Amino acid sequence: MFTMSWLKIPRLKRALPLIALVGLGSAQAQLGVDLDKLTVPQTYVRYLPPMVDAARLVKADETCVTLIAGEVHTDRSTPEHPIFRFSCRDDDRRLFSWLVDGLSLKLLDESRPEGQISFADLAAERERERARDLAREQERAKVREQLQALQDALGQMDEEDLEAALARRIQVWRACRSALIERAQTLAEVHWLTETMPEPEMVGDGVMRFEVDFNARDPRRQLLEYRASCVGSTAADTELRLRPRVEAVQPAD
Repeated sequence: MFTMSWLKIPRLKRALPLIALVGLGSAQAQLGVDLDKLTVPQTYVRYLPPMVDAARLVKADETCVTLIAGEVHTDRSTPEHPIFRFSCRDDDRRLFSWLVDGLSLKLLDESRPEGQISFADLAAERERERARDLAREQERAKVREQLQALQDALGQMDEEDLEAALARRIQVWRACRSALIERAQTLAEVHWLTETMPEPEMVGDGVMRFEVDFNARDPRRQLLEYRASCVGSTAADTELRLRPRVEAVQPAD
């Protein structure tokens, strides 16, 4: 019967070439990877360097507050394609495990189309989610400010009428935003300068106009600086118009 021989990394140092010893020692000193927490079987010794790299990526991730241990997941590994398993504690000291592809050094995640995601992409994804959360909170704050402005301007309006007016404003804004996002799909590198619901301008009886500034690039990669103007009284009758911002800010004749 074949018996897997397991060794801790410090013991393997005596058997590794000097250049490998220097590399691993440097990793521990410079990157703060505790090699005593990493364990590999002899058949996977050649994957020590990528295992240290994987441990560094795991330890650097904000979710892994404390790296507990790292090992080769032998049930899912082959000598040609190792899978590393790392155990961590999060901010609440809850224990969790991550599987990392030993060749790509990507986090295995079956919910992803490719079954894995790089740590850089994972961090960027979190940043985008934080930005969305911040934008939603800013929009809610903007709505509260607008509600207060409505209450101040229309002190005699009862609460139900106020809520109805605010709900209609939000519905018109969402219809305008959806139409604008659909129109912007024909452009590249869209960057929204107006990220939350702006204060609408009342341009008629119940008719409001929202203005949104954004930049983009056309198919020839020329910079476009646009102002979108969306007018409507209900979500069903909005009209969207795009103009260059230079033209939009020029005073009317």
